[in-house]
Amino acid sequence: MNIAKITQETINLAQNTISRCANKSIGTQKPVECSEKLMGALDCLAVSAVSAIKSDKKLNIPEFIYHITSKENYERILQDKKITASVFESGQNGCHGVYLVDKDNFLQKWLGRKEPDLLGDIDIGELLMMWTCKASEPVAVKIPTSRLDLSKLRFRPYIEACVETFEKFDSSTMKVGSKLVKEGLPLSDLSKYIRTNEPIEFVYMDEIPTDIIGGSSTAKFTENMRDMISELFC
Repeated sequence: MNIAKITQETINLAQNTISRCANKSIGTQKPVECSEKLMGALDCLAVSAVSAIKSDKKLNIPEFIYHITSKENYERILQDKKITASVFESGQNGCHGVYLVDKDNFLQKWLGRKEPDLLGDIDIGELLMMWTCKASEPVAVKIPTSRLDLSKLRFRPYIEACVETFEKFDSSTMKVGSKLVKEGLPLSDLSKYIRTNEPIEFVYMDEIPTDIIGGSSTAKFTENMRDMISELFC
């Protein structure tokens, strides 16, 4: 549920009612009747917003998610006024969309995590930073989830997605069109993973306009990856 959309629709309704109330004679309606409609519209706004917030909390949707990119790419984002879908993940082996991470999940479950059978002696948090930033100055773009159309937001448990991707290459029995690899999972499944040790990545299945960005932060790329990442998410 998009709180911003609900809010705007209700504001529009309230404004129209106020305009009608400004007239002393509005057909067969009296000003007091229009005032009652206005109060009803405001009640609708309050109920809708509270319901949406409760729904988001129940689904364990974080308040903010972050798009990690290089300084050079961030400058292009500002110029284009939008964050576009990942080029690498737009092919047949991944979801088509903008990739994002939750701060707490990244610091606690990505950073320091190794999967020897999949990636050898590589820290997957450091791998993600190196891959997305290309050893350039990293930027964390802060996105309030309340400003997104949540029907377009999905997620992937990273290790599971890796396993399925490798199996797809190694086995002809891999089912075609895996939802985890090709589409991601719906937010209704998020609560199953949020308390596990699984690193999670979010995928927004559309472009993200820069006018909903809630800020950004940068950090110098250093050999001490943990300190750099901690600074980046401050």
